[in-house]
Amino acid sequence: MSSNFSSIGFNLQQREDLDTLIEDIFDQTESIVTTQGEYLLFEDGSGAELWLQVDNKKRVVGMNPHFKGSSRHHVSLTSSSKGKFSPLDGSFDAWSSPSPDELDSGLYPFSFFAPNYRVFDGIKLPQQLDVQFAAFAHNIEFFESELAYTNSHKGDGAIFAAQSFIPTSRFRDNTGEDGDISIAECMFTGLVGDYKRLTNNFTNEPFYWLYIESFGGAFDVVASQDHFADCEPIIGGVISGTFWLSGKIIGEPEMTEVEPSGLSRILKKFGIGG
Repeated sequence: MSSNFSSIGFNLQQREDLDTLIEDIFDQTESIVTTQGEYLLFEDGSGAELWLQVDNKKRVVGMNPHFKGSSRHHVSLTSSSKGKFSPLDGSFDAWSSPSPDELDSGLYPFSFFAPNYRVFDGIKLPQQLDVQFAAFAHNIEFFESELAYTNSHKGDGAIFAAQSFIPTSRFRDNTGEDGDISIAECMFTGLVGDYKRLTNNFTNEPFYWLYIESFGGAFDVVASQDHFADCEPIIGGVISGTFWLSGKIIGEPEMTEVEPSGLSRILKKFGIGG
């Protein structure tokens, strides 16, 4: 099974490789400060992103990958969950493709990891908005057409439609050591709208990007070249597999009003400050 990092051209084999990568990218990052520390964002020209995490004690506490793609998926965010191991980790629960006047319903519920989770401290929930999803391929199968997909499952009984989504994390216990990661796991099947063989400019390693139209919306799928040893995607074909979902909120969501501090209220009373 491919790792999330190898899906965007960072082939890390051991802990020393991770340490070296952090050292190499450190001076090429953009700082995004939050109340719980800062994200150091590394952006590669291929679209690959690394979100390095530094806590308020200036310690590196984590790093997560993302891919900046073109997909837009309309959702209703309903709740959020802080990470267990890093103060800068977190995920959101959502409904896919909600009706305009519905905040707690849609085609299906699911969860996704947010690489910049703390940027949205104080986000108003529930709320409808657009998310760009990077789906990191763990296991995938390719079919040249919907007919080929259907024929490959003859005799299997009921099969998933060529555009389907199963939030597998909803059917497992996510309280263990891998809870932060497994909460964003899913299975889906979709149509290949576009694809490219890309090269990570930083590592010179190839990987694949696919624009997938699935049930409820689109996903940017990224996968290591290992998945393509015996085949090549076909536009109009079908892919099916298991994925890890990383999502970035698009635009500026509505935030809750922060209650002013006691000092702020006193200053305002005497006409000092805003």
